[in-house]
Amino acid sequence: MVQKDWKRTQLRLPSSHYEAVLAYADSNNLSINSAILELIDKALLNNSSQSQVLNEAFADLVARKVFDLNK
Repeated sequence: MVQKDWKRTQLRLPSSHYEAVLAYADSNNLSINSAILELIDKALLNNSSQSQVLNEAFADLVARKVFDLNK
C-alpha cells in the first residue's frame, strides 16, 4: 500500500499508553507510527483468531444439540 492511499489522523492517548507504545517501539527498533500500526495489526489478528475459535466452538455446540434432538 502506498502512502497516498493512507488516511491521516490525530491520535490522543493517555501518557501511560504513549509511554508503553514508545517502549515497544524502542525495543523493536520501530518508529512510533510503525509500532502503533504493528500493535493494531496484532490486536485485530488476535481478535479475528479468537472470533474464529468461538465460531467453531459455537458451531460444534449447535451440531451436538441438533444431534441430541434427533436421537
